[in-house]
Amino acid sequence: MTTQQARTRNEKYSTPVHQEVDQFLAEFREADRKVEELEAYAAAALAEVQKEWADKILPAKYKRDALAAHIKDLEKEHQANFFGEVVPAPASYSIDLPHGTLIYDRAEYVVKPRKVNVLALLTKYGFEEAIRRTAAVDWEVLNDPQEWDDEALAIIGTRREVKETYGFQVKGES
Repeated sequence: MTTQQARTRNEKYSTPVHQEVDQFLAEFREADRKVEELEAYAAAALAEVQKEWADKILPAKYKRDALAAHIKDLEKEHQANFFGEVVPAPASYSIDLPHGTLIYDRAEYVVKPRKVNVLALLTKYGFEEAIRRTAAVDWEVLNDPQEWDDEALAIIGTRREVKETYGFQVKGES
């Protein structure tokens, strides 16, 4: 890899394109500083607005959440009145009203116990149909040229390529 000596501001550039790209780096640094400055200003302004409106928003949220809880309580309490006779799960019911729709869904599911190793018990008792087995490619192994040469990679339908990445770093202001 070829490296060039860092140049001070007073030295001449080795080519015009070195000078051109250095000018772009300087402009980029200034544009990046401006973006950070504006983002910080916007974040501070938004924090002030949030603080100002929090006292107005919080009571409205409390009221909304209390109304939602009350509606659900009424649905539970008057389930037969709203949804009629309920059949065993799975079942789904809804009733349209002028200002919204009430929904009741009944589903059955298997509880995932917290203190029981279900996988170990399934294995112990031979319930293989309830065990999902997965396999995945170990890309780290394939990336090792000591273990996988180009011929072996070709056999499995892949190849090794060179990836070139270009980037830059901007120096801080002096």
